[in-house]
Amino acid sequence: MAEELKGMKQAELVALGSCGVCHKKIGDSEGLPVFYVVEISRAMLDRRAIRRNAGLEMMLGSPAVAAVMGTDEDMAKFICEPKRMFVHDRCADKTPHLAMLLED
Repeated sequence: MAEELKGMKQAELVALGSCGVCHKKIGDSEGLPVFYVVEISRAMLDRRAIRRNAGLEMMLGSPAVAAVMGTDEDMAKFICEPKRMFVHDRCADKTPHLAMLLED
């Protein structure tokens, strides 16, 4: 049997604020009362960690052995807190710039 989907309380809906594309409130959209909940964050590759890992793979001759012998450090680091927002169903086919969605 399928697991029951989780709902959202009023406080959770209010915390989402306005649509990330059209900037209207949840109930202000025309059409079906359907929306997407999106979480977006920004990350950056750690080139030094990538070089260290590649060097270890070359020294040991196998990426599988390097994965076991290495430090398993992060190859990318988040550079901002994730932002959670909603997007109206009608706005979902529009293409916003991702960087604009992260701005407040």
